[in-house]
Amino acid sequence: MFSRRQRILKAFWSRWQKDYLTSLRERHITCKDGFKPSIKVGDVVLVYNEGP
Repeated sequence: MFSRRQRILKAFWSRWQKDYLTSLRERHITCKDGFKPSIKVGDVVLVYNEGP
């Protein structure tokens, strides 16, 4: 059971690194070149409030 969990966890992190981090890096490069993508319905966004 423990080894199965380890395989599943390893597969998750491998997939996350491959898909999410690659996508994030590509998006960063695209935004750095002056292109600012617009937010569309269905997009996931992070809202941050610096207030008290």
